[in-house]
Amino acid sequence: MSDGTRNAIYKATQAVLRGLVRLLLRHGIDYSAFSTLARQVFADTAYEKLEQENGKATASAVSALTGLSRKEIKRLRETESNVLAAAAQGRNRAVRVLAGWTTDPQFMSDGRPRVLSLDATSGGFQSLVESHSGDVTPIAMLALLEQAGCVARVEGGVQLMRNAFLPMSTPAERFNILGTDASELVASIDHNIHCAESERVFQRKVSVQGLSAKDLEDFKQYSNERSQALLEEYDKWLSERVLPSEKSGDKNGHYAAVAIYFYSDKQGGTGDGQ
Repeated sequence: MSDGTRNAIYKATQAVLRGLVRLLLRHGIDYSAFSTLARQVFADTAYEKLEQENGKATASAVSALTGLSRKEIKRLRETESNVLAAAAQGRNRAVRVLAGWTTDPQFMSDGRPRVLSLDATSGGFQSLVESHSGDVTPIAMLALLEQAGCVARVEGGVQLMRNAFLPMSTPAERFNILGTDASELVASIDHNIHCAESERVFQRKVSVQGLSAKDLEDFKQYSNERSQALLEEYDKWLSERVLPSEKSGDKNGHYAAVAIYFYSDKQGGTGDGQ
């Protein structure tokens, strides 16, 4: 690796970390805790990399790749956690249920999501969950959607209140989104840096400097409406193609995601990480 490339990586990493460290300090997470997490991520990621490339990974090989001692590697492996993966899985299934409610004719009336009964009748909420969420129970899914403000219990069953699943009622839910979405964006950028041009995935943004306060608020509203409509269009396309085996909990299907976010300098920090 050339010195120029290494310096560019260092600067990019500093920019990414600056926003993350600002968040950590705001919530009382000090460097000691961050350092422990960083060591664990280095160890876990090195194991994944070596296993993909060589079919196996040893503590010695991971130690050589990361600079961590073999003793530390073994300790970190004993405390491995899959919290983020579990959170992402629950979120994806909730999105599927909401998509089914807004696109599957058996759960709609006059082109709109209808109130679904909570009993075991055909076309009710239980049928919706069984058809679109895999092996999550209707009770667990109802609790998840209620907590996220997506549904409400009404006379005759449960009503869809909003079809965007964005669980923000507790700090834990907000931080799960940070972990899953930020890591996917970084992974897409990393892929595009190293892959052949023909294999690059879509990664674009549009930005401008010099908006008035009114135009900024108007664009925020405009982009929210257009982005939500586009994501619903994507969601409908994807939902129609989910493999039957995937709906029943089979892991053979591929995972895909498209994310849209809004940023302005009113949120704190700067867009270029400086």
